[in-house]
Amino acid sequence: MLDEEQHIQFRARNRVSERDTIASAAGMGTVTTLRRQLHRTIGVPPDTYRRMFRHEAAVFGG
Repeated sequence: MLDEEQHIQFRARNRVSERDTIASAAGMGTVTTLRRQLHRTIGVPPDTYRRMFRHEAAVFGG
């Protein structure tokens, strides 16, 4: 069984791995390239974009 710190580290590694997979599947190669392209395309960093939709979901019950 994992203690809390090990669990947090495991989840963080999983997220990085998922992002690498997504970047590769999108043809961007790396997460950094994907992040930069998203910023250029939508005009805001990816974390800002996600926050906008989290707020919208909270407001509209989504």
